[in-house]
Amino acid sequence: MPQMYLRSGENLRSLEIADLADIRTILVATDFSPPSTGALIYALGIAGRYQARVHVLHCFDLTPYMLTPDALQPAYEAVQRDMDRLRADLESKHLTNEVDCEVRVERGDPGDILRRIVRDLDPGVIVVGTHG
Repeated sequence: MPQMYLRSGENLRSLEIADLADIRTILVATDFSPPSTGALIYALGIAGRYQARVHVLHCFDLTPYMLTPDALQPAYEAVQRDMDRLRADLESKHLTNEVDCEVRVERGDPGDILRRIVRDLDPGVIVVGTHG
């Protein structure tokens, strides 16, 4: 089952079912793996029940790989295609019919991006899948 945490000020605490009534925005971080796709499906279910908006985020940083500037754009486009395929797959399974779902790909340091997105969106819940 996906791990769920409720943001409370600057602290994170385990989500309790009673807290879900206040959920309006859900952030889902994805790496396109089966666990993160499962977490996304779980988040869509919550969003449908509570009329929340889902923001799906994939961020990546190619800096450690020391790619040339010419290689960055094709890499970004490949990730964007992965996100488009994910969205199309969800739509074909009718998982987004009742849910307002926004997808985005961000390039840069994942920690910095996630902090900025959380600050900007102020999500009630952040849902991520785990690999173990």
